Amino acid sequence: MRILELTEPFPSEIQPTTGLFVKEHTDHLSKISELLLCVFVRLIPPKRILMNFKEIRKWTLHILSRIGERRKKESDYEIVFIPYISLPRPIFEFVNMKFMKLFYSKAIYKTAIQFRPQVIVTHWVSPLALLAINIGNQIGIPVVINVHEDPDNIKLNFPYLHQIWLKALKFADAIVVHSEVNKNKLVKLGINSEKIFKVYLGINEIFFNTNNEQVKDEKDSFVILAVSHLSDPCKRIDHLLRSFPEIKKVNPKTKLVVVGNGRLKKSLEELSLNLGIQKDVIFKGALAPMQVKNEMVNADLFVLPSIRESFGLVFIEAIASGLPIIGYKEAGAIPELEKLGIPVIKLDEVTPKSISSAVIRAMMNYKELKRNIEKNQSKIVNLFSWRNHALSYLEVLKKVCKQKGIIC
Repeated sequence: MRILELTEPFPSEIQPTTGLFVKEHTDHLSKISELLLCVFVRLIPPKRILMNFKEIRKWTLHILSRIGERRKKESDYEIVFIPYISLPRPIFEFVNMKFMKLFYSKAIYKTAIQFRPQVIVTHWVSPLALLAINIGNQIGIPVVINVHEDPDNIKLNFPYLHQIWLKALKFADAIVVHSEVNKNKLVKLGINSEKIFKVYLGINEIFFNTNNEQVKDEKDSFVILAVSHLSDPCKRIDHLLRSFPEIKKVNPKTKLVVVGNGRLKKSLEELSLNLGIQKDVIFKGALAPMQVKNEMVNADLFVLPSIRESFGLVFIEAIASGLPIIGYKEAGAIPELEKLGIPVIKLDEVTPKSISSAVIRAMMNYKELKRNIEKNQSKIVNLFSWRNHALSYLEVLKKVCKQKGIIC
């Protein structure tokens, strides 16, 4: 089967951890299909770069190299890098979607004619969905949109984008989501449930831990780990920090490690200082997957009190690494894992008190929780391998093509 995929976030020299799961997806899907990947490279720097001369220089060199490097051959597929100019985000995101369709349809059409795909897949709705739909209509093949966004986040944080975002979804031939939560949200927005397919993402094999650590005694130090970008208040890392003083009353040796970067990092560091917990809270910044794995090996409990998650692969990575997890009952992965029979600790509401209560319960019942997680590690490995993801994804694409009358 011949698949043309469009994406924007993708690992690069300047942002090596951006879009890692897209690369894993394409690496594995290309082993069982013919795949061409078009990666759009923004020529407008992120705001964080504008305030730092070294970052400006690094970014400029990166862009110059990307303009020159139009094509790159991976082991089983080819990548076409396409530089493009973008208006500042997120305010003009809805304009960018139309901009991409207007100015890049000719280039992608030419690429599609040469490659002769049977289906087009685009990652995220914005900014590439309208472009993909336009090309699909021109050459008469189906378009599948991979929705990694949380619909509630789009509606709440980008109201000017929401309508065109929804319009693109309705025009798509099929939609791939990664949790039942996201599927239900799209159905409530008026999307036909019959064209929504759930396919689990995979996790890097480095998280498949078979060497179980010895369970610590309750009197020993206890390490709580949170892994998340620190750009959206919906992650509720501030609530986690506010819960920490109560947790320390039970075990004064408790430590909290926060992995991730974002615009809220400085204010969160200031909050830990104001709460008097700065000595026991460690902000690690953004880390590579192997470094995240090491943090999970050294931790005792994973906590992410995010109230909105399209899925949250980090929950799966934590369980695969042998960690009990705590998360909000409506965060994508939490209800999904519960239905699969994987033990999770659910928060019915996200408040500092509810978080501290859940963590303290976990401390008091830790040995049992740890054993239950270890019993389910192999199940996680089977359900969330990238090979299984690729096989399921290809079946969806074949089904969509068959509905369109295209023989694969």
